[in-house]
Amino acid sequence: PFYNYLKQWDDIKCSNGGNQAYPVYIATNDPRRIREEIDRLPKDSGGNTILRECHRLKFIFTPVGETLHLLEKDNAKHPCSELHRANIAAIADLIILAKSDTFVGEFGSSFGRLVRIFRTAVNDFPERSRDGQVLVRNTRFAVGSNSQGSSFGGI
Repeated sequence: PFYNYLKQWDDIKCSNGGNQAYPVYIATNDPRRIREEIDRLPKDSGGNTILRECHRLKFIFTPVGETLHLLEKDNAKHPCSELHRANIAAIADLIILAKSDTFVGEFGSSFGRLVRIFRTAVNDFPERSRDGQVLVRNTRFAVGSNSQGSSFGGI
């Protein structure tokens, strides 16, 4: 469930004074379910979600999230233009999530593993040699059962 992704905020200290909403980009193959979970969370007067009475979050969904499931189903039933649009949207999601400050996701899907790959870099910084040969930008793993679909978030 989406709750497993939101649990990642437990480790983040309240530092924005509570006034600024963090933009959180959601890429999922089940936006309807995620929106239902978000709708159950408390909101402020501006419509931002309040989490842990501390963080204000503004959720942004991929514009064509409803069509991303086309890439996982029988493609022969859908027009080429829809498939093309879904592919372009998936590539845009990949770029946004790869460049986000923090990525919260799962690595059980090809998409999640690809995001992680794009968030890595060869460590050719002599002063950071103790960090290993590969550096991974701020990436958090959402743990829990997720039988209803995949979700990824970029902060």
